[in-house]
Amino acid sequence: DEPVKQLGFFEWLSEITKRPMPLFGPEPDPTTRKRGITNKRISNKLFKETLGFQYNYPTFREGLTKELENWKAMP
Repeated sequence: DEPVKQLGFFEWLSEITKRPMPLFGPEPDPTTRKRGITNKRISNKLFKETLGFQYNYPTFREGLTKELENWKAMP
């Protein structure tokens, strides 16, 4: 339930993992950019209201934090 832009996601991930930010290539020319590579935020509101779906974690931060903890605990 927390919309995030790609840059914000990678900034958070870099901070929590104490790793450098990934390197990104130059932005594509908007006149030639394909729809599939655009960066969009979407809402899960309709999905939750229509199907009554509930996420285990309210935001990507909680879910990924838990997954990173599980990953670190692996032998």
